[in-house]
Amino acid sequence: MAVSRLFDLRPTPTGLHDPAWALSRYRGECRVIAESPDQARRFADGAFLLPMRDSLAGQACRSPWQQAALVEVVTLPAYGARSHRRRGEVWCIAPAFHGGA
Repeated sequence: MAVSRLFDLRPTPTGLHDPAWALSRYRGECRVIAESPDQARRFADGAFLLPMRDSLAGQACRSPWQQAALVEVVTLPAYGARSHRRRGEVWCIAPAFHGGA
């Protein structure tokens, strides 16, 4: 099993107005424990993607969390082998939920 690392996912300033963000309930910076940047993006999908509406079914919709032009992924320094955090944990850095604070 690969070693889990801490990743910071940051929406790019130029990508925040992209229509793909309509698929996500959150559009701010988040931290994710994962084994790779790709896995961190998938965990963010699981945490933030909204259920698909019938009106969007069949359309080519791609998660903003999967697009490098919309979300930058940075590997952060080791968070410590004794950390109580577990792979797959996702937490928000700032309140940026749709309709939230």
